[in-house]
Amino acid sequence: MASIQSFHKAGSKQGVGFASSQRNESKRDTVTAARVVTSNSSFATIAFVSSLTTKIGLTLKYNRVKDVGPGSQAELTGVKKGWKVIKVKDENVDPRFDGNTTGSAQQMILQAQHKYYDFQVDFEKTKGGCLCTIT
Repeated sequence: MASIQSFHKAGSKQGVGFASSQRNESKRDTVTAARVVTSNSSFATIAFVSSLTTKIGLTLKYNRVKDVGPGSQAELTGVKKGWKVIKVKDENVDPRFDGNTTGSAQQMILQAQHKYYDFQVDFEKTKGGCLCTIT
């Protein structure tokens, strides 16, 4: 499984590194920056912030959340294991693709991290089989 350590240098470690800026934000700042935009019993839209030093913290297999990192933006906004990523920046995720394949949830989130200060990810609150790491 291909991965990226950060957007500034390629690495061979398992998973995807978080592109952090030189800003020093505390966890408390992260809670107010990474936020729930909308949520109901079936869907949630979460806004993540690329320039924070706190990781996004998603481990994905295809478009499903396999794990949520402790203390991450995902955990602090309530993302749960089993949720399905359905959109990144209003673009539909293709559930057939995994890892660094163009159109996969992982690749779309990485591209959004690289291009935008903040970006929204739409989740369907489901449970299911879920392996790439977005940190």
